[in-house]
Amino acid sequence: MDLSNDAPKAAVVINLGTIDSQRQHHAQVQTPHEFALTIDAVSCSTEIPPRHFREILSRNLAVSRQLQATVIVGDPRQLRSRMSILAEQGIRAIVAQPSSPEAVGSRPLPCGLWKLEPTFWLPQPRRLSGLLPPPRLSVARLMAVGGTHVVVIDASAPNRMSARQLQRIERFLEDLSEVARRKQISICSVNEIVANLAGLREVKPQRSILRVAA
Repeated sequence: MDLSNDAPKAAVVINLGTIDSQRQHHAQVQTPHEFALTIDAVSCSTEIPPRHFREILSRNLAVSRQLQATVIVGDPRQLRSRMSILAEQGIRAIVAQPSSPEAVGSRPLPCGLWKLEPTFWLPQPRRLSGLLPPPRLSVARLMAVGGTHVVVIDASAPNRMSARQLQRIERFLEDLSEVARRKQISICSVNEIVANLAGLREVKPQRSILRVAA
């Protein structure tokens, strides 16, 4: 897919939770999407030997790749010493969590990885309530702003979502599917975003195709 034109693009990522979680998640999402695992501060601690981290990550990816999980959610600063292991395991992108100072802007990382910012994180964290537009308006803003966006659906703690939050997410995905069906927006993959970012960097360094919805 060519992401260099002005037509809006969106990658939908379902966050399954931490890499040491043994729970099974079953997301009922009709929109084309991919899955991600979260690496928290404990999992990437320097107290955990690299070999142990590699074994844990490899084991979890072996299971989650049945769902095609090829994305990591986490803090790129904390993961800096682990990036070579992430790359050897086939990870190409780290999506920054909304709580991370690294969540603003997209940039290249060591070992060929890229840090991507989530344009929308659903459900919205309580600390961001009122600062981000409601999901239904988010689709309209994606359409208006254009560019390429990463939409994260946090399925790591479904029991903590209210019925209202679940309904908003469902409406958001329905709206996104409808505009995609009408070809007003294209659903792409994170790997396609990364490949295009790398290509743009070769031509015009420091230029990002990701835009924050204002």
